[in-house]
Amino acid sequence: MDVYVPKKTGAHYVFSRYDPSGEGEVELNNIRACTPVKEFLFPLRELAAVYPEALEPSEVKPFAVFGLKDCDLRSIEVLD
Repeated sequence: MDVYVPKKTGAHYVFSRYDPSGEGEVELNNIRACTPVKEFLFPLRELAAVYPEALEPSEVKPFAVFGLKDCDLRSIEVLD
């Protein structure tokens, strides 16, 4: 399963895929990531239809996101 964690890139924090090789330090305390949580739930671009052929939905792989704030978790709960 892919795991996403907040990492510092320059002056900002973004969620990126966890690399167990230790490249980049994971930061979990008192940060606000620039990456919105909705990027994990809704694709930036989605193909709505193809004519005349039918479109099969793409399979979604399971993933985990660490370091979300309470407000982000609450918004996911509301959407659910």
